[in-house]
Amino acid sequence: MRKEMVKSQLDQLRESLGGGCSPVATTQLWALYNEKNYAGMVKYVRDSLSLDLKIRLGLSNIAGPNGAPAWVEMPNPMPPFGTAEFRQTTATVFLWKTFLDQSKFEQVVSAIAHELSHIVLNGIGHALREHETAVDLAAMLLGYRDIYVLGCERHEVDVSYGSYSRVETRRHYKLGYLEPDEVRYAASLLGRPSEAKPKAKYSPRFLLTKLSAAAPVAALIIRSQLTILGVVAALAVFVIWLPRSQLVNSSNVGASKPQIATSPVGCQAQHQPIHGIYARYGAFDPIAQFTIRTPSGSNYYVKLENAETGRPIATYYVYGGVPLDTQVPAGTYVLKYAVGQAWCSEADLFGDATVTEKADRLFQFDDGYEYEVELIAQRGGNLPTNRISRGQF
Repeated sequence: MRKEMVKSQLDQLRESLGGGCSPVATTQLWALYNEKNYAGMVKYVRDSLSLDLKIRLGLSNIAGPNGAPAWVEMPNPMPPFGTAEFRQTTATVFLWKTFLDQSKFEQVVSAIAHELSHIVLNGIGHALREHETAVDLAAMLLGYRDIYVLGCERHEVDVSYGSYSRVETRRHYKLGYLEPDEVRYAASLLGRPSEAKPKAKYSPRFLLTKLSAAAPVAALIIRSQLTILGVVAALAVFVIWLPRSQLVNSSNVGASKPQIATSPVGCQAQHQPIHGIYARYGAFDPIAQFTIRTPSGSNYYVKLENAETGRPIATYYVYGGVPLDTQVPAGTYVLKYAVGQAWCSEADLFGDATVTEKADRLFQFDDGYEYEVELIAQRGGNLPTNRISRGQF
């Protein structure tokens, strides 16, 4: 891994672009992606980067230079950012149709953000504007860090069966000019924007596969001083920032194991694990509060993975309808979870009917930054989730 290069380029980019932007909201981007409105996605990313110029979208039947799935055409030299000439400039972003058909949400957004970051760096005449790795880092710095982490690689597993055999074919794809471990390293260097350390409450749109763009919902954001900062239209959950002094935890004392009558398909049902931590991996120094709430009717197997290395930190077995209060080590994590009824094993999860999901953001824990996650379908909020394969889980 080219750690020195990543750190050096990030330091140079920060001198021109600042310390970093908050992660972009993805709800509207998801709606546009589900509608295959790629022009709308380009416009959304353009506006998020404060690029006040005309952008055209070209959909290509063939790949770009050197097989690139996306590329941008703009004047060379680019007029200086913020000038009348810049505002009158027209640039064209090209996207390869095959790439759009075969790629997931994060990869499409990352590609668009990369090409528009070319315009940013050329518009300010940055010394690294010709370095593709620096363009990726600029996009991460300007709000697309979490999307890059989730989209920098993709694993596919195809299974075929013979008369006496089972054959798995595994494929690995990466996107961008940084290696996946370099993307995760850059994300750890970027951290989160400098601000007061609050407690955040999230509820993903649990198992919903399509957003309703017309849904009249909102996410209310409150900082530690409990002053209202704004209202944002979204399909997710209420996000509330509270000071530690007002944190209220639910007790699990006396929680009973739910009675699950349904047997799984594809494996032998086992006794249900104990509600709480299922396994810990490596050194474990719990420091930050983590609360999980789920609806009744199913059980949940929740996994936290190190965002930089991809290695598991801890797994939790959660009875549906029973809150889980626990603590986790400081760090930046990816959250995945499996949903089912009767437990089989860590390998088989809940059998063939298992549903596996991945949260569409990173979770950063420290001694003053805590999360309460509600895996309950509801209107309002800001944490979409993506269905993933068993192999990706």
